[in-house]
Amino acid sequence: MRILVSRERRLHIMRGLPGTGKSTMVKEYLNAMIGKEISLPVICSADFYFTEKKEKRDPPVVLNRITSWFHVNEVPYNFRPNLLTAAHSQCQCDALNAMAKGLADVIVDNTNCSFAEYAIYIQIARVFDYDIHIIELHDGNVSEEELEYYFERCTHGVPMQQMHNMLNRWDYLPTEIMCADDVHMRTEFRVVE
Repeated sequence: MRILVSRERRLHIMRGLPGTGKSTMVKEYLNAMIGKEISLPVICSADFYFTEKKEKRDPPVVLNRITSWFHVNEVPYNFRPNLLTAAHSQCQCDALNAMAKGLADVIVDNTNCSFAEYAIYIQIARVFDYDIHIIELHDGNVSEEELEYYFERCTHGVPMQQMHNMLNRWDYLPTEIMCADDVHMRTEFRVVE
């Protein structure tokens, strides 16, 4: 499990159902980076919107929320479906601001089940000349046993029906994106125990 590191500017788009290990993989990457002479990546996630108190949010500039992100399980997670659009808008703004500043590594840690959900990040990355790395934690062919495993691992209380809905929305990269020189694709399968 690794996210490629270089001195180039990279956008890493995590894809996977809740409970597949997206955030765990990012935390492992961050742990490996701490103490090295390389700037830590900016993490952009819609989940931050549901863990941070609105009155304490900084102005809309890129925040390297690594400290709060490492402790996300210690902060109450208050998901409200009616705010999901706002949460994703904030995540997109965070990614835009990070790439506009030319920060080396930007990670989008959302489910990104359908291309429509992460196409905006690819567009932003291309405007600012970022390499695009899409990391999938499954390929969309998820068995009922695997889905149950992900459901049990999920820390956000996503209902099983919603997990099924997300899996049904899962799609693959359009060929023109997949074959582009600036897009690198990798699937990281997790073992179901």
